[in-house]
Amino acid sequence: MCVVQEVRWKGEKSRNLGAGYKLIYYGTTSGKNGVGVILNEQLSDKVLEVTRVIDRLMSVKIDLPDGATTVVSAYAPQVGCPSEEKEQFWEIFDNYLQNTPDARSIIIGGDLNGHVGARRDEYDNVHGGFGYGTRNTEGETILNAAIAYDLAVANTYFRKREEHLITYKSGAGCTQIDYFLVHRSALREVRNCKVIPRDSVAPQHQLLVLDIQLKVPLKPRTKKVMPKVRWWELSNKEKRHHFEMVATPQLTNIGCTGSSVNDMWQVAATTLLDTARTVLGATKGGKWMDRETWWWNPEVQAAVSKKKASFKNWQRTKQQPDREQYLEAKRAVKRIIATAKTAHYQDLYNKLDTKEGENAVYRLARARNGATKDIQMVKTIKGPDGVPLQKDNDIRDRWGEYYKNLLNEENPQEPCNEVPPVLSPIHAITRVEVENALHKMKVGKVVGSDGIPAEAWKACGNTSITWLTLLFNKILESGKMPDAWRSSTIVPIYKKKGDVQQCSGYCGIKLMSHTMKL
Repeated sequence: MCVVQEVRWKGEKSRNLGAGYKLIYYGTTSGKNGVGVILNEQLSDKVLEVTRVIDRLMSVKIDLPDGATTVVSAYAPQVGCPSEEKEQFWEIFDNYLQNTPDARSIIIGGDLNGHVGARRDEYDNVHGGFGYGTRNTEGETILNAAIAYDLAVANTYFRKREEHLITYKSGAGCTQIDYFLVHRSALREVRNCKVIPRDSVAPQHQLLVLDIQLKVPLKPRTKKVMPKVRWWELSNKEKRHHFEMVATPQLTNIGCTGSSVNDMWQVAATTLLDTARTVLGATKGGKWMDRETWWWNPEVQAAVSKKKASFKNWQRTKQQPDREQYLEAKRAVKRIIATAKTAHYQDLYNKLDTKEGENAVYRLARARNGATKDIQMVKTIKGPDGVPLQKDNDIRDRWGEYYKNLLNEENPQEPCNEVPPVLSPIHAITRVEVENALHKMKVGKVVGSDGIPAEAWKACGNTSITWLTLLFNKILESGKMPDAWRSSTIVPIYKKKGDVQQCSGYCGIKLMSHTMKL
């Protein structure tokens, strides 16, 4: 994870940075200040709560195996700001910590714009004695806040060379104004805290790294896309006609006399799936691709690497020719990225007149909108007693128990009036009824466990209507439906409100067989 300050972006939302990294930030309408927290793929799905206090202070609560940990990004007013603004920030900072339930599980990182000094003096409980420079008034404010909430300035607990203590350079001036604060009881988990000099993070600030031992979730397996039939190819007239010509004779040959409902369905489902794989094809599946990094290619990668090397060389030599070389490399990176993005957008614009291009735009819009949400869902949920569950089996059992109770609950209802029984035979389902029902079925929907969408039946025309009519009437006569239809998948989707760890905060979407819906 990484805490950043002076983001200068407007608004308050999240942003996908690519390669699985996610930035959760808070800015203002003026485009000044701004703070954020960057999480990698392992942690971005573990966010429990986001608290945006002001454009200089925010926190993200993350679910870890040993318990929830709160990461705070802070940006104190810099030199030159009115004293009233500085006092207001520290008052807000104080109020925030007072309202934090468990300060023992908090990590504060930020540009606090104060000098805590090289020596401990009277702050021996929160200062390790290995700081930098001379303490000033703002530094005393930082140390007093640390004393009030039993925090420790992690930077000062490790003996380092000066270049590994200096966090800010401007001309000949070198200071230490960026800090990590942790609870004193967590100091034993801190392994190191140092500056990475000459790293190209910001023109003046140096990268400050805190090594702390936390039990984090195991690195998730590489996301893979499962192979699936290209049913969307049925929108192509030629392939739709080819599919119909191959599938309809086979459906016609499937008998129903003497066959059970299960046998009829199994043969028909196998026939349609095999035909679709042959005519329409199937995706290979494989590694999931991050759509936000479509512009990243070897040329861009080489240019970025060259820019980083130029920056480090300039920071090392401080020579004007090296600075010019870095600026030229920086401009080159912008040009190359702009060219790559333009080429992709042009390809997208060329497809806008087609249905495929229109759908691609909508998918891109939905994906980007989803990426701006702070919390998607979390794996760890709470049991009936409110205690978070960590083991996969416990989580699975909890979801099963919750939906079993929810879907089998008897709701109060008015008694129905008794009507005399009808002793005449049940009317058979007609072709017209099946045709009308099939016409109303929407296309492009996620399939059930059988893998057969409504568009497969639509593509087969009258033949499918005839066969479905026979199947439905046989179900009506026997009083049994295919066993495959009894299987469905419930997908919990977070409602974007309420406790993300409570099952009640999710809306369950059941994926069922399209043919059963008919």
